[in-house]
Amino acid sequence: MEFFVFGSTLGPKAISKALSELSGYAPIPSIPSIGFHYCKWEYNSADMLIERSDNFTAFGFPVDVLWSDIEYAENK
Repeated sequence: MEFFVFGSTLGPKAISKALSELSGYAPIPSIPSIGFHYCKWEYNSADMLIERSDNFTAFGFPVDVLWSDIEYAENK
């Protein structure tokens, strides 16, 4: 078991940098994974999703990912 104690008079930023250098830096998540997802569990078509996307844009509501999962679910 390893045990590390960090302390610094330079502040929390210096401690965080030292910890990251010791354990490794966290990877940056992909952009779609941190964006807003819209999912609707219903039967729909590509035209319906395009219309929803246009409506979101028209009303100023940012959506990064649109998806519909029921068509691909086994035995629905």
